[in-house]
Amino acid sequence: PEATIGIFRGLSLYVHAVIEPVIDQSPREDRFFEDHGIFIEDLYLQYEANLGAVGKNMLGARVWGGKFTPRFGIAWDLAPGIYGTDFAEDGYEFTERWGFGGAFTLSGDRIGAHTISASTFFVDTTPLSESLIQNRPRTRLADGGPGNTEDFSSFNIALDGTKLPWLGDTTYHVGFIRQAVRGDGVSPQYGVAAGLQRGFGLSNDVTITPILEYVHLWNNDGTPGQRQHFFTSGVEVAYGPWVGSVSHTLRRTRSQGDGAEEIRDTLVQVTGGYNFENGIGFAVGYSFRDEDSIGTHTVGALLTYELGIDIPK
Repeated sequence: PEATIGIFRGLSLYVHAVIEPVIDQSPREDRFFEDHGIFIEDLYLQYEANLGAVGKNMLGARVWGGKFTPRFGIAWDLAPGIYGTDFAEDGYEFTERWGFGGAFTLSGDRIGAHTISASTFFVDTTPLSESLIQNRPRTRLADGGPGNTEDFSSFNIALDGTKLPWLGDTTYHVGFIRQAVRGDGVSPQYGVAAGLQRGFGLSNDVTITPILEYVHLWNNDGTPGQRQHFFTSGVEVAYGPWVGSVSHTLRRTRSQGDGAEEIRDTLVQVTGGYNFENGIGFAVGYSFRDEDSIGTHTVGALLTYELGIDIPK
């Protein structure tokens, strides 16, 4: 559940909660709506303003503060299929950060929309890091990890573009992040990301949307010298109400020093589904994960219902 509440003249409050399992599944365990908790993933105030014309283009600005997800990478959100986002979500979707940030957007019919943004933040260690119904333990400063410092020594910078007229339905992203780590024998985590997604309309009924992204993390999880690379590629094909997708993510983890090694993990997924006119969607997906030479096959189904509610002012 999420809501945007307009307050006045560009000032709004955004709230986004998540309901999901908050306890890891045991081996060979089946579960159906078990171990679910609800927690606040985003809760921030945002102010948007139009700064006027720059030539034939418009310049806008926004600032925000509260609990949010820094803009870094797109595959954790846009990779197609039921399981296409799994590796990216685990690796570099840095949710539940407290801080503030700002962005400028230059947009126009000839150039599309381009946004440069920056923010500074730290991991949520307040009571909002817990969950209701099924309790998720509160995050503590002593838990460590990237960004868990309770000060503004972590930051990110990103450049995003959409609606590029010379490239059709295209989205691009370039990002940099630094997450400080407390403690002896640990190092700040650095990361760079570059992603591209484009939709091709082959006819009135057929649309093909490929996505490519590369992410490189240094000192992964604060471990000096450990590097992680993510290569994500995928394509979604929509034919009328039918939707199919395939995607692949390669994750390489390299350590340095004595006993250095490289671990190559792979995620492959295929999904097919149908969207009904009444807002109901149904999809079936399959994934194969090869993690540290251990293979896991997963088959799942996804039922969705899209319902929009407009509340009068």
